[in-house]
Amino acid sequence: MNNTRMILLLVLSVWLVLPAQAEKIAFSVFDVQHRNLVGQLYVPELTAEMPAVVVLGGSSGRLNENHSEMLASNGIVAFSLAYFSAEGLSATLDEVPVELVSQAIEYLDKHKYFKASRFGALGVSRGAELALLAATHETKIQAVVGLVPSSVAWH
Repeated sequence: MNNTRMILLLVLSVWLVLPAQAEKIAFSVFDVQHRNLVGQLYVPELTAEMPAVVVLGGSSGRLNENHSEMLASNGIVAFSLAYFSAEGLSATLDEVPVELVSQAIEYLDKHKYFKASRFGALGVSRGAELALLAATHETKIQAVVGLVPSSVAWH
């Protein structure tokens, strides 16, 4: 496991107070196209309430599968959310609405197949900037991880 993944899992584990587990948890992946939300939902095969994290990729526009799989295999629901360059969204990384993350949190909060106990956001590169901004606007986000964000918010 590389250093970034170890730090990420440590930060989220402390926040979530994950029980120690020897084996990875199986999970299912579902494509999501709900209103203006596009992405993939990674749901651990557990019956208890689980924390949920909105996962944001970088400026490539690709979904963040690696971090989503890692979270789900450790008992955390992960919603890898597209915020541009996907159907119904801007083709370019311009004027991305911060509210998109709030809408994703609302989607997770009202999901019928699992009950989310807490919410977080994780982003890489430009996605880290969006995660940090979203955490200042969305009161349900209790933990945020920004991996290699810029030091400024671009307009």
